[in-house]
Amino acid sequence: MKTVLSMIVIPFLATIPIAIMIVLQIYLSKMKQAWPGLILPVVSAINATFIAFLLLVNSLANNLTRVFLLTIILYLPTAVFFIIYMKAHKNNAPNQEISRMTIQDLD
Repeated sequence: MKTVLSMIVIPFLATIPIAIMIVLQIYLSKMKQAWPGLILPVVSAINATFIAFLLLVNSLANNLTRVFLLTIILYLPTAVFFIIYMKAHKNNAPNQEISRMTIQDLD
């Protein structure tokens, strides 16, 4: 019974930080300035690069295929954050153009 409960609770608890990070990325990407939406992808890329370097240097260096596959897995959050940024920022750009045209029409 205890193992079944842990098989349900642990994956659920693991998804909470992921969901929080995705919501935070969506919020940052929808801001008017472009740079806040790039914070999480850059931090994620730096983290993935550092961990991949450590994997390459340490004991997994004898199996380069494993290091390569783990590196691809490490860069998945970076790709997801960047895709969210591109989609949200692209949706925000037409609104900025319309507001600029409205302001010019008022002048």
